[in-house]
Amino acid sequence: MNIKWIVVGLTAGAVGTLLILHNQKILFTDEGKFSYENDLLDRANEYLLNARNKAEEIVKNAEEQSILLLEEAGKSLSLIKEKTKEIHDKISIGKTEEAMKIKGELENIISDFKTKLK
Repeated sequence: MNIKWIVVGLTAGAVGTLLILHNQKILFTDEGKFSYENDLLDRANEYLLNARNKAEEIVKNAEEQSILLLEEAGKSLSLIKEKTKEIHDKISIGKTEEAMKIKGELENIISDFKTKLK
């Protein structure tokens, strides 16, 4: 019974070795070599195409974000100018408490914009 399993094991090993040798022979023939190289080239092309698409998507998103940030910066700057004028006007007529409230609003506007930049 032990001899039977030894024979089965040797046969399975021999078949496996023959299959490996057969595959290597195909791999190193012109047909197998070109097939393998074409497969590698196809996979490399697919990888590069995916990388290019991802890079284009990242650039497009960055451009959209920068445009939005620039628009918001412009709006914030206009609002800050208005509030600064209000502070100056309030201080010039002696309404310091109201000026300090406006100053707090300004600080919040600036803080909110800084948060969006992060």
